[in-house]
Amino acid sequence: MTTSKTRLSSLSRHLRGRLIMPGDHLWDQARQPWNLRDQRPAAIVEPEGADDMATTVSFAARHGLRVSAQCSGHGAGADLTDTILLRTGALREITVDPARNLVRVGAGVRCRDLAPAVAPHGLAASLGTGSTTGVAGYTMFGGTGALGRKVGFMASKVIAADVVTGDGRPLRCDTGAHPDLLWALRGGGGGYALVTHLELRLDRVPETFGGQVVWPAAAAPDVWSAWRDWTAGLPPEMTSSVDVISLPPLPEVPEPLRGKRVVTVTACYAGPADRGAIVLSDLFARTPRPALNGCRPLTPADLANLWNAPATPLPGRIRCELLTSLPDQAIGELLRLAGLGADSPVMLAQVRTLGGAFTHDPPGGSGAIGRCHAQYSLELLGMAPTLEAEQALRSHQHIMTGAVAPWTTGTILPGFADPSADTAERVYLPQTQDRLRNIKARYDPDGVLMPSFPM
Repeated sequence: MTTSKTRLSSLSRHLRGRLIMPGDHLWDQARQPWNLRDQRPAAIVEPEGADDMATTVSFAARHGLRVSAQCSGHGAGADLTDTILLRTGALREITVDPARNLVRVGAGVRCRDLAPAVAPHGLAASLGTGSTTGVAGYTMFGGTGALGRKVGFMASKVIAADVVTGDGRPLRCDTGAHPDLLWALRGGGGGYALVTHLELRLDRVPETFGGQVVWPAAAAPDVWSAWRDWTAGLPPEMTSSVDVISLPPLPEVPEPLRGKRVVTVTACYAGPADRGAIVLSDLFARTPRPALNGCRPLTPADLANLWNAPATPLPGRIRCELLTSLPDQAIGELLRLAGLGADSPVMLAQVRTLGGAFTHDPPGGSGAIGRCHAQYSLELLGMAPTLEAEQALRSHQHIMTGAVAPWTTGTILPGFADPSADTAERVYLPQTQDRLRNIKARYDPDGVLMPSFPM
């Protein structure tokens, strides 16, 4: 369906925020997500508040259009044909209630904003995968983060939400009102209702310790094996990953490592620095001497981007798996295909520890994210500036995941899914999919809101 530009432009009369149409001078800037893709929606709305979001949804429902929301666009990738794109960056409210460990965040709040806002009150959010990531999207897709093994998924911290349904109705959902919708927002991704504000009950973690440790690529077999053995006995306070990564040739990268392929371990201990250092010392006793050790007491800003994800928009494409184990054969296959070959299109091969709180039911109630009993998650990331590069990358990612297939579950966590390549079957159990479909039918029966995954 195509809606005329004149009819679309009439929406602007009912908005406090801005409507941007194809051909406007701000069009190309507004439609660009962080995860660079050629998004071509029917129009873009930059809402000033929840009323603008409700107005946009009502307009779309009347005119046979869809609506999708993005804060930063880290998870961009869906087809936006006949879709109005909401860019929610203006909804940046953060209100902290330290007496109840609560924080209320608008749909435009980013991780770099949340961490320093709650830290003075002794509260911490399990962030760490990118400072520019939107908190609402990150949370609704699960949110593993730097403190995950200690405090669990960020999705389990959601206690209430203000939303707009598929027919433009504002609702508040919590455990007493619309608890089914609250369950879906706890890890079910998007598409059930548009979130305008989330309320989160955070954890008191006044001290953290960690950072990144770097070795040359030649140390990869020793470091990966040592890290695997070390993680077998980790306390839940320690969350960590091991990576092979091609560092960019940028000034902020230390000169000896600039443009090189290296091995890194990223770690975060949810507790005092002296205890964290003791836990990490066991890893260092098993590995060669690192080229760089960046471990230290961490600040709130560090927690917002512990893995040093770039803030600059990039055409990243990921492929992820959950691993039941990481035997020597799996390590060998991963390093053969991504670790040491300079011609590999995979720029990052990362394995993260799971376990700990990820295996438990959260004290605040269940959600669509459920429990995760896999031992590790695997992420394969590359850049795809052209269609040819994307095809080559996808092919290599497929080869790599095939090589470790005996140790995978065949499923992934929603926050590690690629919306252009993954379906709900890869993310949720059949019974969870059925429940999510029913909730979608209840709150968005006409399918106005763009779902995260094909259901």
